[in-house]
Amino acid sequence: MNHLKQIAQELIDKEEGFVVAKVLETSGSTPRKSGAMLLVSQDGRQYGTVGGGQLEAEVIKASLEVLKTKESKVYHYVIDSSLQDSLDMICGGDVDISIEYIDKRNA
Repeated sequence: MNHLKQIAQELIDKEEGFVVAKVLETSGSTPRKSGAMLLVSQDGRQYGTVGGGQLEAEVIKASLEVLKTKESKVYHYVIDSSLQDSLDMICGGDVDISIEYIDKRNA
């Protein structure tokens, strides 16, 4: 956590926007629990994790979109390979993840 705070402060000092994806709530089996965070910088570098695999790939994809629009959002992911409209992971749970755009103005 302190490592992410340090990176965030360095990006703010450089006046570079970034996003922080944070696991807000989980139910069932999920790769990470509430509070797990992933920081994505403007150049696509990633720090931390929200769980890896397809979930993390989808969160990174959404994070890059939030970096473009600068509009924070909350996403709901179903993680169950047996369901048609879910991520193809065997965990079997649900997870809500906020993706917040941060820059010098709202730090």
